[in-house]
Amino acid sequence: MLNRTERLVIVTPIWKESLDPEELALMKITDHENSDIEKFFICPLALDTRFYEENFPNWRFKFFEKRFFKSVNSYNQLMLRSLVYKSFSDYELMVLCQTDACLVKNIRLLDFKDFDYVGAPWDELIYCNIGRVYGFKYLWRFFEKGQPIRVGNGGLSIRRISTFVQVCDKLKFKFLININEDAFFSYLGSRKKIAVPDFVIAKEVFLESTLAHYESLPAVYGFHAIRKWNTNLADQLLRKYRYLLSCLEGQL
Repeated sequence: MLNRTERLVIVTPIWKESLDPEELALMKITDHENSDIEKFFICPLALDTRFYEENFPNWRFKFFEKRFFKSVNSYNQLMLRSLVYKSFSDYELMVLCQTDACLVKNIRLLDFKDFDYVGAPWDELIYCNIGRVYGFKYLWRFFEKGQPIRVGNGGLSIRRISTFVQVCDKLKFKFLININEDAFFSYLGSRKKIAVPDFVIAKEVFLESTLAHYESLPAVYGFHAIRKWNTNLADQLLRKYRYLLSCLEGQL
């Protein structure tokens, strides 16, 4: 679903000084399969980046305040702010790929059409309460169960930068406490505020919790949290790239 003429960038958030062996392997696969695409780490100020510089010499860094990397909630707050998207304003599309995610195809081959956000779909519907999203308790009685959302997880996702800047510039953060950023953007998609594909389309791009139903690696563009959802598939993935990873290890 990516227009091949659009400028895209792969972005990986980091907060610790090194990766564990499987995270490193997943990132090496992403790097190899997308060698022609520009890539950045986003990380806290003053982080020791020597490990990443040695292992990913072609990647660059963007630094943000340490407070955004202290917890899952603070990370959500960062990804709900326009400043992170504005820092990539030279690009049209951001592929956010966390360290437990992996791109197994060149993402440039995807035709992104007119979508603003694509994340790995959730296996079951999640009900997002509009009162919880906006922080207005008096709305709860009108939306007891909430709006159903299914697309999708932000750990491996594609985001149209201009849309995310526009949306995030309008947010009032005193009402956005303990909100998962991907649930918020998925909620906007369910309300037709941003363009998000349906489950059928999204599952052809990225997979996460639905991986639990597979016995062999599906032909998609990437996986998020593959070890968490299907240990067998995680082992298959590493075996598939065993030669590549051994060669890369020998170069270090």
